[in-house]
This record gives sequence, C-alpha cells and structure tokens, in this order.
Amino acid sequence: MNFWNRFFQFGILLFLLAGYIFFALEEMKTLPIPENSSSQEEPVENIIESIHFSPSPFLDHDFRWHLIKTDSEPINFNGFDENYCENEDDILCFRGNHRRNAPTRGTLNSQPKSIKLDWIFKTRKDTGNTRFGKWGGGTGWTGQPLVIQWPSEMKQKLNIIDPNFINNRNAREIIIGSLSGEVYFLNMETGDSTRHSLHLDGPIKGTPSVDPRLNGLLYVGQGIDKGLRFGSYVIDMTKNEVIFHQSGKDQDAYRKWGAFDSNPLIDRKSGSVFWPSENGLIYSINSSNPSKINIASKWKYTNNNMMRHGLESSMAVDGKFGFFADNSGNVFCMDLINQIPIWNQKNEDDTDATIVLDKEENQQYLYVGNEVDFRGPEAISSFRKLDAKNGKEIWNIQRLCRGTPIADKTNSGGILATPLLGKKNCKELVYVIFSRMNEKNQSELIAINKKTGKEVFSYLMKAYSWASPIDLYDKQGNMYLFFTDVRGSIYLLNGKTGEVIYQEKTNYTFESSPIAIDNRIVVGVRGNKILSFLVE
Repeated sequence: MNFWNRFFQFGILLFLLAGYIFFALEEMKTLPIPENSSSQEEPVENIIESIHFSPSPFLDHDFRWHLIKTDSEPINFNGFDENYCENEDDILCFRGNHRRNAPTRGTLNSQPKSIKLDWIFKTRKDTGNTRFGKWGGGTGWTGQPLVIQWPSEMKQKLNIIDPNFINNRNAREIIIGSLSGEVYFLNMETGDSTRHSLHLDGPIKGTPSVDPRLNGLLYVGQGIDKGLRFGSYVIDMTKNEVIFHQSGKDQDAYRKWGAFDSNPLIDRKSGSVFWPSENGLIYSINSSNPSKINIASKWKYTNNNMMRHGLESSMAVDGKFGFFADNSGNVFCMDLINQIPIWNQKNEDDTDATIVLDKEENQQYLYVGNEVDFRGPEAISSFRKLDAKNGKEIWNIQRLCRGTPIADKTNSGGILATPLLGKKNCKELVYVIFSRMNEKNQSELIAINKKTGKEVFSYLMKAYSWASPIDLYDKQGNMYLFFTDVRGSIYLLNGKTGEVIYQEKTNYTFESSPIAIDNRIVVGVRGNKILSFLVE
C-alpha cells in the first residue's frame, strides 16, 4: 500500500510540475515558447525547493537547481519595465540598461575628426598586498563609470561639496568604483570631486549600480579579497553608510570565492534586486524598504560537467526573464518571478563578457561570446547569436585565440569585451572584439550583419582588449566606434565601413569599459587615473 501511495503522490507531483511549466512558458509574451513545451501553476514552496532535475525540453537532463528561500520579506517582482530608469539620459548600470545594449547617450556636435584628452582625475593608490598582489588604484575590468543628472532635491541630500554643481540644473555626476577600494564622485564637465569618496574594504573591479528609484542607494561589489569584509554592499549615499552587506563566502554556495564583479539590476517598481556572484549563487534582494534590506532568496545550480561555479558576467533581462552566462560556459534563461530555468545552452568555455539582448522584428535574440580559458592554451573562441525563447543557435562566428601564461595562471584569450549593437545607420550590425589572436597578442574587431551572420569588415588592433567598445552618433545618424586596447591605443572608426578616422598611442593601460555623453567620453585606466576625452 505504501508503494502505491508513493507512486500516486509522485504522479501528482509530475502532473503539477508539467502544468506549471506550461503556464509559465505561455506567459512569455515577448519571448514566446514553442507549443510543445510544458509548465505548472504557482509552485508550492516545499516542492520547488526539493526539485533537482530538469523538467523542460529545453534544459539538459543533468541541469539541476535549488532555490533557497529565507524567512525574510520576499520580493514583489512582476518584471522589469521597458525603460530601466525614468530619465533615459542617465547611465545607472553596466552598459546603460537591463538589456546591456546602450552604453552611450546624446549626439556628437559634428562629424568627428580627432580625440583630445580633456581632464584627468587621480585616485588613491592602495599599496597594500593581497594574495593576488598589489592593485593600486584607477580602474580594472569592467570598471565602467555611471552618470546621473540628479533632481535638485536629491542634490541637497547627497553631501555634495561643490556649490556650483548643486546650482547647475544640467550638471551630471560621474560615479566610478576604483581598484583602490574607493567609490569616487566627479563633475562630468570638469573632473573635480563633487563629494567625498566612499571607502570599502578592498578593490572594486566591476561596475556599481545606482538605484533607479533615485533614492540615494548605491550597489557595489568587490573583486578581490583583502582579508577584511568581502562581498556585496548597499550604500546609503545620503548618510555615507553601508546599510547592507552580503558576504561572498556563503555557506550555501558551491564555490567559496566571494567576488561580485557582476553588475546588479534593480527593478524600480518593486525594489527587487538581482545580483549574480562568483560563488555561483544568484541573489534576490528586497530593497523596497531601504531601512530593512534583506536577502529574499538564493538560487544555485550545477550539472555533471561544471568546471568552475560562478558568474562574473552581468545578467541581461527582458521583462521577467533573466539571461545568464557563467565561468563554466553555461548560458541559460530563468523566469525571475517563479525562479525556474527555462532553457540552457553550452557555450564551451568561461563566459565573462556580458550577454546583449536585441529585439529584431518583434523577436528577441541574444549575443554571447566565450573565452579561451580552461580549453587553452589555444582554442576556438565563438561569438553566437541565440534565439532568446529557447537558446537555439542562429549563427556562429569563430576565431582561433590563445591564453598567455602569466606567473602560475593563464591570461585568457577570446571574447572578454561585451559586444555592441549598432543603431541608426548601423542598426543591421553587431560588433565584437576577439582578444589574443596571434603571437603578438593582438585583437580583432569584427562587424557582423545581424541577420545573416556574415562579416562586413574587421580591424586588427595593436594589442589585446578587454574593454567594451561604444557607439557614437552625429546628428545625421551616422555611427562611429570608439574602443581601446591594453597597451594604450585609442581608436575611432566609421561604424559602417570600418574606415579609421583617428588612432593614437597613449601611455595608459585600458582594461575598463567607457561611456559617452554627447562628445565626452569617460573611462578609467590602471594605475591611479580616470580620464575624459572630447571627440572633435
């Protein structure tokens, strides 16, 4: 009798699970799933937490996940809006929005001919040792600046020390994390400090996020363990206080490395925060009440071929669907409301460059590239277009790349810079940088037709590059490409033809991704500097 009771209960569980997946996939309005998929109604908590197998036809049979709910307040999340923030001129997260496809704002005054350095800001240099050496200051990978035009009432609350900045309604503030462990606040036009820096307990490699509710909250992750606190932080900038800290050394994680290079996303309607970590967990955080921020849940996963747990790239989102890529080359889509995976795809190697989402003829696609890391020292690096509804590959561009031995580690080759979508007169193109193509460790930038996957042009750079390229536009809608390499070269190309407009060798080491507002580019470099260039 016990056998038949258990058999009957197991049958009911499978029936409910199949029904849940059917209804979840039916909800994917912008990402329709083929009719042969399955699904279930609202999950029962203890059932969802006990699932360790893959019920979807778009998931590998060995893809196993676990949802760890806490006793704290759950998130009230119903999906991201079309616009990440209310003021679309702001850049509040990595690559400018939740789709990771908008790193610049505004237009150039005229057709560009040259680039000149306008201002330099010097950061503190940290001379202390870590087990990974000294990190100094300046910025690393991804190290992108943020830019925001604060409302007048918020300027009064943010401890801004520059009265001219407070009184200028059009003033924009740069916020940037440094390898020195500081977060700096600068006047975008002058490079002067707008307020005192904030100090954390170790190097910041990734890109912080400003809360799009403009309530003064700043989200910062650390990249290197200095032997003190190590993990993620929420800072109340009106008080200059850390109001929440999550240690990356989490007992629930598969991996004990606690860096947060991944850039978090915040839903401005609900205050729900999604933050992947290099420990392999995806954290859901409730910040609806800034005085009572809590972890709502942790989501982890594994499979039989997991080389290394952890997520270093940043998630991309459309509505309620999150898209992730990890250190083992897993690419997957997750329903963020119900916290179940929809599909997964093997990307063959470590994937640190962030996924980019694109809407093409009412269909969502994603672009993703891998590295040459654990397959090294030499292997094929691939740049792929995938169907966002099921992970199916549309096309694939490949290059032979290599890693370079440095001390006891290999410095990866392949794709480490986040791809760039063309817009306006280049809306049919997508751009990618392959790193370490040859014995000289050069990079190649390639323009690709999004529909056909055919290469339109390519450009061989002087050295390898981890920094993501950005797009600039004149008033006629002509697109121009700005990008950098690790040996100090800056490049300006015609986005349509690949014609070189300007190229200069500087004395800086570029690892970080830039942003641009109109003619002004802001980017950090290794050492102890933040730079601003003007395109002329």
